[in-house]
Amino acid sequence: MSKCLILATYNGNYKISERRRCNFNINNIKCNLENINQDLFNKIIIVIKEETDNKYINLQYDKYLKNIIETDKIKKINIVNDEFLSYSSYYYAYLKYSDFDYYYFFEDDYIITENFINYSENKFINESYDYIFGCINYNAPVVHATHCLTGATKKCLNKLFSSDFIENMKKTKHCHQIAFFIQFDESKFKGSDFFESKLRLPFFITSQNRIIYWFKSNKKCAVYPTQFFYLKKKKHLNGKKFDNYINNYI
Repeated sequence: MSKCLILATYNGNYKISERRRCNFNINNIKCNLENINQDLFNKIIIVIKEETDNKYINLQYDKYLKNIIETDKIKKINIVNDEFLSYSSYYYAYLKYSDFDYYYFFEDDYIITENFINYSENKFINESYDYIFGCINYNAPVVHATHCLTGATKKCLNKLFSSDFIENMKKTKHCHQIAFFIQFDESKFKGSDFFESKLRLPFFITSQNRIIYWFKSNKKCAVYPTQFFYLKKKKHLNGKKFDNYINNYI
């Protein structure tokens, strides 16, 4: 079965950004490409949301992105930034590369593992699921994926990613992440999350400079935040704080 990983990134400066909070250069796409097992995928698409005004561009990161050399496996797509950020990136990438059996949608600061893929594809093949999110919060006033890492089948995306997908997200009147999840949740497709996976999902909160965990009683990780690799090198502001976690879970 063919697999496509779509990585969303942004060439600008975030309002609350790890790039601004830390005293060293952070390059999540570089970290991702260096540590991911690229052999797991037939194609890796990097979708770059771009600012058009130089005063909003992170020049160092933008230069790196421009210098990424495309190969048969790694491709780049450049799109002007919009209100839906990463979640419209996934849509536009799928429109251009719609020939694969399974798709995985990740923002640049999370590294997918074979654990994530194996669990997802078991759901797709053996239990007839059509999509899977990281962690779905069913207790929130609006049900949504609090960890919006996504795997989905071509059958599901062919239907959901129709020409009016962006307009449908706008109609929800919710923020980008919730609007994206709603399109799946309100469809007739069968979905799930990693609650029963026996895998833990780490999540890095930039504004608080800390990692939290969903399903933390589990040992193995479904994903790695890129911060794990910065922390391991003790270049992060609070690097020593996470030594025990890194030694045990990477």
